[in-house]
Amino acid sequence: MAIALTRLGHQTGWISKLGEDEFGLYVQNVIRGEGVDTSRVVFDDQAPTAVFFKERMTNQDPNIYYYRHQQQRVCYLLMIWTKTIFNRPNTFI
Repeated sequence: MAIALTRLGHQTGWISKLGEDEFGLYVQNVIRGEGVDTSRVVFDDQAPTAVFFKERMTNQDPNIYYYRHQQQRVCYLLMIWTKTIFNRPNTFI
């Protein structure tokens, strides 16, 4: 959603916790490369970045693959702020 709103001309930001690993850096860099503010992303050196794959299947249920550290608590919080939505600065969706 943050990328879509950025492409529509809004100022957006993304808050998340990623693993301090190559995949976590990749995720942050892709989102930042789309113009989204990632300054509030934090990195955790104790838990790798979780990965979720969903295989598209024709006329059947998809195969789902979810890889994460067993002790890791998935805590993604997507907060988007914009100066124009609802005519209030820093509105969170």
